[in-house]
Amino acid sequence: GLIDDMIAIKPASKLIGQIVGASVAVYLGHRLELPWLGVFVGPASIFWIVAVANAYNLIDNMDGLAAGVGVISLGFMAATLSGDSNPMLAVAAFALMGSLVGFLVFNFNPASIFMGDAGSMFIGLTLAVLSMHGGKQAGGLAAVAVPCLVLMIPLLDMILVSATRVLTGRSVAQGGREHSSHRLVS
Repeated sequence: GLIDDMIAIKPASKLIGQIVGASVAVYLGHRLELPWLGVFVGPASIFWIVAVANAYNLIDNMDGLAAGVGVISLGFMAATLSGDSNPMLAVAAFALMGSLVGFLVFNFNPASIFMGDAGSMFIGLTLAVLSMHGGKQAGGLAAVAVPCLVLMIPLLDMILVSATRVLTGRSVAQGGREHSSHRLVS
């Protein structure tokens, strides 16, 4: 993300970097805890991290939107993680949430600072990794439902934008105004 902020890189190169970063996270033990995935736990975990990071990057299209959604998502994530066996993950969620609240002061319209890909991808990666640990205590459906519900806005926006661009014959990586936030404003 930081490299893309400094010099524009091709979407394919950015995707390769995201896959490498997600692979490192999975190697370090951050995996989806879904036994029914079997041998596909690793690839599914990498896919989840890359998808959430990109979804979060896509909602960084208006002043205050990505940080605001991040505060809400992290608040729910912190509450979910507080009941789990690793309270340090809840502390990490609260810490990132607090930093986003401080950032929001300067990011509301008209923004004086911007998140960029470095910020949005970092927050997306962090949310993806934290979400893999949310709902573990409840197991089963909650292990899937909690992360999806907490990250529903960015994920649905990513699906909407991608589908709209594909159906109109444009590249998914091409910018545009198909985002749900743009539709709500107009």
